[in-house]
Amino acid sequence: MNENPLCLEVSITVADSELITEISRHPEGDNRDDFILGALRIGVLTLKRAQGQIDADLIHKETNRLVENLNGALAKFFDPTDGKFTERVERLVRKDGELEQLLHQQIGPNNSELSRTLAAYVGEQSPLMQVLSADESEGFLRALSESIQKRLDDQRTRLLNEFSLDDERSVLSRLVKHVKASQSEITDEFSLDKEGSALNRMRKELLELFEVLRKDNADFRSEVGEQLAAIAARKEEAQRSTRHGVEFEEAVVAFLQDASQRVGDIATATGNTTGNIKNCKVGDCVIKIGPDEQAAGALIVAEVKEVSGYTLQTALDEIEVGKKNRGAGVGLFIFSKKTAPPNLEPMRRYGNDVVVIWNSEDQASDVYLSAALSVTRAICAQSQARSKEVELDVDSIESAIRDVEKQINGLDEIKQWSETIENNSNKILNRVRIMRNNLVAQVGILDNSVADLRTAISEG
Repeated sequence: MNENPLCLEVSITVADSELITEISRHPEGDNRDDFILGALRIGVLTLKRAQGQIDADLIHKETNRLVENLNGALAKFFDPTDGKFTERVERLVRKDGELEQLLHQQIGPNNSELSRTLAAYVGEQSPLMQVLSADESEGFLRALSESIQKRLDDQRTRLLNEFSLDDERSVLSRLVKHVKASQSEITDEFSLDKEGSALNRMRKELLELFEVLRKDNADFRSEVGEQLAAIAARKEEAQRSTRHGVEFEEAVVAFLQDASQRVGDIATATGNTTGNIKNCKVGDCVIKIGPDEQAAGALIVAEVKEVSGYTLQTALDEIEVGKKNRGAGVGLFIFSKKTAPPNLEPMRRYGNDVVVIWNSEDQASDVYLSAALSVTRAICAQSQARSKEVELDVDSIESAIRDVEKQINGLDEIKQWSETIENNSNKILNRVRIMRNNLVAQVGILDNSVADLRTAISEG
């Protein structure tokens, strides 16, 4: 038999949506390969242990059912009062029973097979009687008949005695004793009280098997724990590596694409491509305003950062490069909450640029990024109105943008309070509710203003 290879290459195609989702959470390369190998090992070990547990349970269940069925069948068959064996023996040996009727049919004095046979050969009309004389035949036949009858009676008596339960030496008595002894042996073999019984031995073997399975399951849990700990360690290491910054960028781009699609805009990931500046890849995502908007075709460039060392000024400088590189008029710089500069406001507008802080692991911070995206779209609409000299209440757009900034900063301040103050939790929650409602209202004003701008330009 060939030994197992030290390395086995496997190529599979995954069609299960849940598996695809989980695997896609890990970037291609060693990280994803390690995750798949760990998951595969856990699945194989689980199947092996589950199979062993099912076999042990099946053996235990079938053994109990076998013992119950066998005990019931033996009791029903050998019960001394109404067992089928006792009933059958009684029908066989009782007065006028089946055995006696059979003997009467074969060797009885009246019209039995033996009587008819003898009559044919030694009866009055038999050839033997014709040969013998009448005087001698009478005495000879009487003596012969009496001798035969005596022998028949003796044989019948002996035969009936062999099937009598009153005689301990009879065949039937010895058979019953043997059956009872066999029944006792069978009962002993299926008794848990007998140390050397078959059932007791089976019980010991099953207990040993269960102990082995218990140990295997303990080892399995330990090994799974080690695998999960290794996966967690790799995940923690990834969070500390530059690769984690790439994962944050992918999360931001996915968020922007989803939000843009809902309003008819188009968001494209551009972090791996060069732009207008030679060999320059600044600008991780470009959002193009949809064709149904009056600012249709306007471009917003987003730059994403989850690395330490950036300041507000370096962020504004880099987003300026990103706008030139991607030909965009409006910039959006997204800091990760983990690496954002200290004391930086959650969202703030700087001319045609917006700087926002987002935590990809906290859904509550999604409102910051959504508001920042709405503000950049409003800036595009505002710029479009000025470039076409359209009369529009631009002040209302500006006021809404400033109010959004105020509400965002207030939300972040309240969140900081809630992390350190528990006594004022009800007041904080009420304040959050009011400010969130105001934030939604101001975003609505922005959207309505953009719609008015589109109508005004159309009519112009």
